[in-house]
Amino acid sequence: MINADTLSAPALNGVVRKLIPQLSKLYLIEPSLAGAANVELGETFTRWGLRRAVDDVPRPASASLRKIGYWHQLAFDGVAKAYAHSLDGTDDTGVPDIAGFGVSPLVPRIADAIAWLDGTATVDGVVRLVDIPSHQFIGFWIAGREDHVVTIHAGDPLLQGLLPLRTVHRFEAMMAGFREFRRQVPMMAP
Repeated sequence: MINADTLSAPALNGVVRKLIPQLSKLYLIEPSLAGAANVELGETFTRWGLRRAVDDVPRPASASLRKIGYWHQLAFDGVAKAYAHSLDGTDDTGVPDIAGFGVSPLVPRIADAIAWLDGTATVDGVVRLVDIPSHQFIGFWIAGREDHVVTIHAGDPLLQGLLPLRTVHRFEAMMAGFREFRRQVPMMAP
């Protein structure tokens, strides 16, 4: 069984209270959202990042991830169309501060990955969003007895070929895919 690594109900209610006054700014970004009869906070996941070179990651690789905040899906008339992200720290009420919001092609990809996982997942664990900027990779990290990953977005077609969508990969297989990608496409030096 899989479950989202998310916030408590009171903290989620606090996120909603912080988002409501900011919706008018979102409507400036995407005016078509203003016509929605119903706006709701959809799925919320902890967001984790790998902020070191892939070749530098010790085993197990998941030990090198750190929590950086939360990703919130925003649904308009029942369809996820926007997002908000909040920081890991909280204000004095225990609610994370909203760091940004907007529309992104990631929103429907995340919704699709959620639906796919709900319908086909055969692994157990806690679902977290993982962000690996060096490879333009976004996925679901399923943290459990064995760590797994489901690709949501891979910025390069070669990497997406190594780590296809709608597939549960062992976490270490993801790291091997990154190393193979680097072998085939050397990264530019910083």
